Amino acid sequence: MNLSIKSLLAVLCLCLLAASPLVAAQRTATTTPETIDICDRTAQVEAGILAALELDADDCAAVPAERMAAIRFMDLGRAGIATLRVGDFDNLDGLRQLNLHHNQMETLPSSIFDALNELRYLLLNNNNQLATLPSGVFDALDGLKHLFLHSNRLAALPAGIFDELDELNWLWLNGNQLRALPSGIFDNLDRLDWLSLGVNRLRALPPGIFDELDGLRDIHLNDNDLETLPAGAFDKLVALETLDLGDNDLETLPAGIFGKLAALDRLDLNGNRLAGLAREHPLFDNLPSGVALLLSGQRRPNPPPPCQPEGGFPSEGDGCRAAPEPDPPAPPGPGPEPEPGPEEPDPPADGDLAGRVAALERQLAVLMRRTALDADERREADAALQRRIEDATAERMEADAAHDERLSAIEESIPPRRLRLWSPPSEE
Repeated sequence: MNLSIKSLLAVLCLCLLAASPLVAAQRTATTTPETIDICDRTAQVEAGILAALELDADDCAAVPAERMAAIRFMDLGRAGIATLRVGDFDNLDGLRQLNLHHNQMETLPSSIFDALNELRYLLLNNNNQLATLPSGVFDALDGLKHLFLHSNRLAALPAGIFDELDELNWLWLNGNQLRALPSGIFDNLDRLDWLSLGVNRLRALPPGIFDELDGLRDIHLNDNDLETLPAGAFDKLVALETLDLGDNDLETLPAGIFGKLAALDRLDLNGNRLAGLAREHPLFDNLPSGVALLLSGQRRPNPPPPCQPEGGFPSEGDGCRAAPEPDPPAPPGPGPEPEPGPEEPDPPADGDLAGRVAALERQLAVLMRRTALDADERREADAALQRRIEDATAERMEADAAHDERLSAIEESIPPRRLRLWSPPSEE
């Protein structure tokens, strides 16, 4: 009887031992698949993943998961993307930069970026149909450094849209159709260095909108419809170096509006309705000596981004400001000469109202042609700067990827350390 029980136990143990590797293999296959099927993803995204891994279109059903997670850079700019699907960027765990600029997207799925926890650069600019952003679309990107949303059709921003981006350094919102900003929209961006809100339709700013941005160095509010500014609007911007308020509808300014900008290097008030404003005005009494103050005349081009190390794209952190800087990009050339206006007519006789109106209309036509030429030059300069940023960004991410590959090769070349199992001393 005892022998039978022992035999049964032995058989049972053998069965368990034989089954355990199968169970472990099934568990591993369930939690960490070796390949991923991406055939049902948006066609351009699928093509981008396959191109990054140098795979053929026939390989979409079995993409190596480990290699997919190692992709650092993906360029889907100018790819003709109209819509994205939920899950398009799943399993791209190591992606650091995603270019989606110059497409035709109207909106984005709210969870489209949820898998991209390592993302640092997101380029969504020049999607000329992008009119809305869903709430929470950026919530998973808590390590994002640079967010490009300029040159779209955004008319409003959801409250809290940037609340989780507490590592953000650059935010570009210029060239949209924003008419107002939600109160507190920038409150969690305490590491923000550059904020561009120019070329929108803003008529007013909420009180305290910039109060939490004490590290901000550059803010651009040019080419809006601002008629007034809240008192103390810039009081907390102790690190601010550039403030661009040009080409608005400002007629008056609150007393002391610039009084606490101790680090200011450039203040642009051109193109407003501030009659009689001169450098000797009390508004400017507390500005640092040597500040570039633009009050009248032609506007000079926007300065280059705050940090221009080799390659033209800012490095992470503050270190790049101390690095040697190359010559800034040359300002745009004078361009073609404006068309000559009609010869000045002889002064009309007193009471010749029609003649005076005709003369004024001809002068106005000349001014409008010159203004159009200035705007074209500025757009060309902006486009050239954008191309520099895109090219330098791609070069930087390629260098990062090569660096990661070298580190991986070094790690793989190190032999594993053999461990000696401890055993108790034998009793003699």
